[in-house]
Amino acid sequence: MTERLGSVIGWVTALGSAGISLIPLLLERIVAAEGVRTAWAVQGVAVWVVVVPLALWGLPRRPVVAVSEPQGGTSQHASLGPVLREPMFWVITAGVGVLALVSTALTFHQVDVLGERGLSPAAAAATFLPQTIAGMAATLAAGRLLDRSSPRPVMLGSMAAMAGALALGGYLVPGWQAVLYGGLLGVAGNTFRTVEAAALPRYFGTARIGAVRGLVHAVTVGGSAIGPVLLALGHDIAHTYRPLLLALIVLPAALAVTVLVVREPATAAPACTNSS
Repeated sequence: MTERLGSVIGWVTALGSAGISLIPLLLERIVAAEGVRTAWAVQGVAVWVVVVPLALWGLPRRPVVAVSEPQGGTSQHASLGPVLREPMFWVITAGVGVLALVSTALTFHQVDVLGERGLSPAAAAATFLPQTIAGMAATLAAGRLLDRSSPRPVMLGSMAAMAGALALGGYLVPGWQAVLYGGLLGVAGNTFRTVEAAALPRYFGTARIGAVRGLVHAVTVGGSAIGPVLLALGHDIAHTYRPLLLALIVLPAALAVTVLVVREPATAAPACTNSS
């Protein structure tokens, strides 16, 4: 049941990220045509028509029973202590936090960051399209790779894409460089989210996955809150986004080095293979 976990999570992440990335394009059109008030009303109606019915009738009534644990896995009532002592847990958590900080900052300030580089608001919003396409393709590929090998290559690829997007964000010009910028953001964000969702059960089992992912997502929320404020402060100080964008490259670079040197958990389940 879990041997294709990476591929399944890849599909879920790809479809979810596609919706997140494409919505700004739609909302930008609505704002331009009808104004902000109408855009807010459309979003509210969408929540009631789509999200609420899915929450009430689309989700399972009972939690899925854990079917497997990594080698050396512990009981359902195991504490988080062993997980918190694993360096790889903190590497994944830090990666998710860095991703949340950078991607949320760039998304919140997308129009200003790209406007500084000569893109119109419509062109800035349009970069979400290559972000969606590249992110979906990278996520599906990452999911299949995670079924067959260590998460390390995917994590390194995500950090490299994030560093590339940050560097390009300070120097790009309208045209293919803006498309590349969007593509790199999509690859960075989607692939690491796939790692987080697939690697945590592999490394630490499913019995305590709620507590494990709850802690990781708390860091995600913190990074998402800090990122936009940090980028705005950097712009206020330097009167341009470029210096802080370049400074932020230190985060994915340091994390990539850590990924290379930190060992994987001794209790990790071996990657499943499929002969079909």
